[in-house]
Amino acid sequence: MNSKYLNYDEFVKYINLDKDAYDYGFSKERTWGKSAAGLLVTLNDYSEILLLARAEGTLDQGFWGIAGGARKVNKHGIEISPLVTALTEAKEELGHLPYGKLNTRPYVYHKPCSRFKYYTFFLEISPAIKKIYQPRLNWEHFAWRWFKVNSIDERNVHPGVVNVLNNYTTFNLKK
Repeated sequence: MNSKYLNYDEFVKYINLDKDAYDYGFSKERTWGKSAAGLLVTLNDYSEILLLARAEGTLDQGFWGIAGGARKVNKHGIEISPLVTALTEAKEELGHLPYGKLNTRPYVYHKPCSRFKYYTFFLEISPAIKKIYQPRLNWEHFAWRWFKVNSIDERNVHPGVVNVLNNYTTFNLKK
């Protein structure tokens, strides 16, 4: 994978490549899995992002976040790639993925005093796709909404998303 971006036909091939893997479960570091990955859907000009409201009975219920989850482990004890995890979890939680351009260079959050990492990938979509895209949420979320990046109330947003918004300078969200 030499390119920074994958188009829709390229990235959908990565979905469900983890079907024979299993969840690691809750770790000693109080995280679900040893590491995790998610997908942040954004307009291609980065002015708006799609966030999902976490449902009752989930970790971080009530917060606005992104589709994502723990990296599963294969039968050899090796974690599935962050890209496969992000795409598979996003399809599972959103029902289907919008047509767009996937940035294959994630923002990686390293949890302090821990080995835990969270990989956030970015799916850039056009305004025309935004108008027609309708997620079909699974049980983990009860609502979805587009947020203007420059006016997000961070009090109700998952701390991991806030970290991405404040620190991923390549994404340039705060300008």
